[in-house]
Amino acid sequence: MGQSREGFTIPLLAPFGICREPSTLRKVGELSGGERQRVMIARALVQETGVVLLDEPTSNLDICHQMGVMEVLRSLAEEEGLAVVIALHDLNLAATYCRRLMVLPAPYMVPVRPGHLRGGA
Repeated sequence: MGQSREGFTIPLLAPFGICREPSTLRKVGELSGGERQRVMIARALVQETGVVLLDEPTSNLDICHQMGVMEVLRSLAEEEGLAVVIALHDLNLAATYCRRLMVLPAPYMVPVRPGHLRGGA
């Protein structure tokens, strides 16, 4: 990542649809469940780390917010070199946004190329 993310919180929250200006900040207790979930993801992303581990970050979000979260994560991975490891149950979302997939049917781990899930090579 290289650069400090100090003061980066507000711009990072905007793509999550939480706030655009510091004056629009609300207390966590005033947020909906989906807003709270997106804030927690943003909090994880402002840490200066090269790897982010997320467990079902898009669960309980509507499809627009699911796609928005995944777009932000993909952008950070591609543009800043952030390694993002996500546990997802939605294979369509995973196939759309993830460069590499590993399907975990109990008790085995099976590596899968995203193209195989979409019928490609």
